[in-house]
Amino acid sequence: MNKFTVYTIIFSAFACIDFLLCTETQAINANLTIPREFHVLAVNGKKYLNRFIQDHQLIPLTQEKNRIAMKYQAVWSDKNNNVSTIKSKVFIVNFYLNRKENFRLTYIKPATLSASIQYSKSPHIKLVNDKYFSLDLNISFPSSQSIFFLTEQTRNIISLKKQQNPIIINSNKNTK
Repeated sequence: MNKFTVYTIIFSAFACIDFLLCTETQAINANLTIPREFHVLAVNGKKYLNRFIQDHQLIPLTQEKNRIAMKYQAVWSDKNNNVSTIKSKVFIVNFYLNRKENFRLTYIKPATLSASIQYSKSPHIKLVNDKYFSLDLNISFPSSQSIFFLTEQTRNIISLKKQQNPIIINSNKNTK
């Protein structure tokens, strides 16, 4: 083997590695920015570790169907420094992403403790891009709040198409 052949093999190997790395990063280059009031528990079937110190979280998205389990949590303090923590039940957000774009979770931030309590009972969110285009969301409240169940519920169901959504039956007892 001469030097030219060795350099050609090395160059080809680096070119293949570079191609694979570029392809890998292009597969997931869409992100979702989530404010600190929302805590992500699972993303597309994987448990997610929150970083509570940051002002926001950056969640990698995949093209096609995304499923994110999260909850709303706000901390309030009054004039006497009494602290109240308001938490919602965990909810699962399902959406279809057909573009490689960054989105951010937006919501109307409650201005008072009582408004925060109301909001925690029925959180309303939107996912918007830089041009204020909003994604269609399907939000469900699972009957079980365990992390194992939530991780399973956020797994992508391969056979579903864009127009289909999984049927999630929640047990709610209505007493009048």
